[in-house]
Amino acid sequence: MTHRDRIDAAAHAAVADGVPASVVALALAGAGARAVGAHDDTASTERVEALASARATEHIRPLADACVGLTPDDAPALAEQVGRWLERGATDADRARTGLWHTPAALARRVVRGAPDATSLVDVAAGAGMFAAAWARSRAADVALTLHLVERGSTSAACAAAVVAMATADRDAQVTVTVGDALTAEITPADQVVSNPPWVALRAMHAGDAEAARAVARSIGLAPKGRWFGGTGLDVSALYLWFAAHRWTRPGGRFDVLAPCGLLEADAAGELRAALVDRLAFVTELPDPTAFGRVAVRWAWFAGTRPTSEMASQASGERTGDEASTATHAGCAGAEAAAAHALVAHADDEPATDLAWSPLGGDLRGPWALGDAADRALRARLFGADGCGPRPRRGVTTDLNGLFFVEVLERDGDLVRVRNDPRAGRKPLDAREAWIEAAHVYPVVRGRDVHRFAARPTPGRAIVVPQRGLRGDPSLADAAPRTHAWLMHEQAALEARSSYRRFQAPRGAPPWSLWNVGPYTWAPWRVAWRELARTRFEAAVLHTAPLAGVPDRPAVADHKLYFVAVDTADEADALAAVLNAPRVARAVFAAASTLSHGGAVIRRLRVPTWDPGAPAWQRLADLGRTARLDDGAVDARFDAALDDAVEALLAGADSRGGAGSATV
Repeated sequence: MTHRDRIDAAAHAAVADGVPASVVALALAGAGARAVGAHDDTASTERVEALASARATEHIRPLADACVGLTPDDAPALAEQVGRWLERGATDADRARTGLWHTPAALARRVVRGAPDATSLVDVAAGAGMFAAAWARSRAADVALTLHLVERGSTSAACAAAVVAMATADRDAQVTVTVGDALTAEITPADQVVSNPPWVALRAMHAGDAEAARAVARSIGLAPKGRWFGGTGLDVSALYLWFAAHRWTRPGGRFDVLAPCGLLEADAAGELRAALVDRLAFVTELPDPTAFGRVAVRWAWFAGTRPTSEMASQASGERTGDEASTATHAGCAGAEAAAAHALVAHADDEPATDLAWSPLGGDLRGPWALGDAADRALRARLFGADGCGPRPRRGVTTDLNGLFFVEVLERDGDLVRVRNDPRAGRKPLDAREAWIEAAHVYPVVRGRDVHRFAARPTPGRAIVVPQRGLRGDPSLADAAPRTHAWLMHEQAALEARSSYRRFQAPRGAPPWSLWNVGPYTWAPWRVAWRELARTRFEAAVLHTAPLAGVPDRPAVADHKLYFVAVDTADEADALAAVLNAPRVARAVFAAASTLSHGGAVIRRLRVPTWDPGAPAWQRLADLGRTARLDDGAVDARFDAALDDAVEALLAGADSRGGAGSATV
């Protein structure tokens, strides 16, 4: 049996008998340090004894016995085991709010190889000390080392101190462990900075932590100009990446940070991208989706170098890359910038590939996308500045789907009998049946109903929309008394909705008001796509659908869809053909987060202005109509024709000196 097997067996036995996982983690770290004759300044052994009950102590002894015979070279492997037990000791809610996920040993060893001559290290959000242990063991034995670990959790910090004491037992090393927030700690810049920071949106953090992070973001110019519902959409890992590239790494030094791929795509991280473009060396999207357990995000390795030109300004106390970096790139735009700022998408210890990340339309603050040379060339033609493309709208937002989403049971003249579906929402409501005015009931198109070219609404499913503009109809009680009475039965739930309290009530809107409703909602033709698309981008034409015996009732998009409103069927079919062309769909998908295909990318789609008399547009309209009427049943030959038609459209625009602003 290997050391790892013996340690795992002893740890599982202790936890099975009621020893807290955090105590097991501390005991393992302390036992590893003692096994090599090391002593750490944080006295993790004493912490174990203080935390452990008398019953737990009898289980800690087998853990110490299992570690007998370990050497300093075993420190990274032990750190991995310690990290797993620390992770297990946290609840799912704690992990969601703090981003507690340990770094696998194999990945840590790969990351720390990026600066083989570095003799000083800063490891922020150090966890169990995995990076620091792997880094120390990868250095030459006769070189003096300096390590500074910063970890917010006191238990994790104690574990990290013991693990690094074990890793440096046969080295000349000065080790400092700081318990606290790295974003506000005093950190001396090092030759190399490594970090697997929390991957947590600020809006998901504890209130006090979130406000402190927002203050830091504002101080370094990363705070997004806009806000999402519930708070800023910025991820706290963006702050760690900025500090690694601008503050914690010495000029000429190397930084390696693991963070979500969304930092290259999200609107909220636009300022970060502009501030990093002159110092990132590569960004590698790492393929193993299980490396961080149940983390449901795409993740990447960001690596780069802090410019040596900042050495003089650092010595003189001048600003070092915060406001200066943003100012330097404020004017960069155009295809030239896209080519100049392509980031290779492979690690420097792997064979070169042609994949690279590049900004859409040269806009450094806009989304960046991954692709080969052909993809980048196509994107340079397809995408321009924000706002040059169609204007997407979001579908109707109720914030109370369990009330507004209904099943239509029967019709009698101007009335329909409906039953609300509490399962469609998250708030507890009763299912009720009532006769209400049919004028406010429409077929609903949800994300699951949208497929390539064709939308297939579920028969009998509908949405109640008691307004035609931005706010609820104030005359509803007189014009539609049955609908008014049915809705106001849930007045408390209506008034408790976050969107109503924040955006509608302050303007005097009635409680039944919905969000994202306007003339565009009722446009005769619309081209829609799912906000959430995990495998590919697909667009469908929305028009009308049958409901309760009425064959042509306007179909309403729900909040999981985005759409562009147009005036004619030909225009809708042509735009759907452009978006569904395989090359365009792949480009759009690559240019947006796989978890969100909202409006940011489509707003940058540089398609020519719709012209029904242009042969290229008419060809696309014919293809789109054929696919729609065939319910999206198309083959590879059809897809090739779509790509050819889009190429003809773009070639015509190129010959005229570039695409114009789309009016669709």
